[in-house]
Amino acid sequence: KINKPHSGINNIGINMFVEQLQARLGNNALINICTIAEHCPEYANQQSNYKEDRTINSEASITTNFRPFWLLERPVQLVLNNGKLYHRQVIGIISGPERIETYWWSGKEVQRDYYIAREHCGSRIWIFRERIGERNWYLHGYFS
Repeated sequence: KINKPHSGINNIGINMFVEQLQARLGNNALINICTIAEHCPEYANQQSNYKEDRTINSEASITTNFRPFWLLERPVQLVLNNGKLYHRQVIGIISGPERIETYWWSGKEVQRDYYIAREHCGSRIWIFRERIGERNWYLHGYFS
């Protein structure tokens, strides 16, 4: 997966490299990942063929909050024990919450408070707590 180069990077060298990869792997082997204006994290990243020209109408419409590109297909429920969150080991919250409420009209209502957290090994993760129902905690993504 390769992101399109920004104007400050040597575009000629990168374009030649991408063309060589496409010649070896096929035109559909390389994809773009871009962020789109969407409240629900599961739908905020969009993939497209590298050759397709993706234009974003307004950068102001895209969230400026830090969100990981790597979201789990299904969030993993975390363990809460004696007031501490655990995945494999203790998790410490770094920042948050970012409140996300969306899709109430579709019957798939999402009401979550998201936090950036750190695992014991130092990796940063994206977790949330449900605002309705059982109010469980979940691991939803990893930062690179």
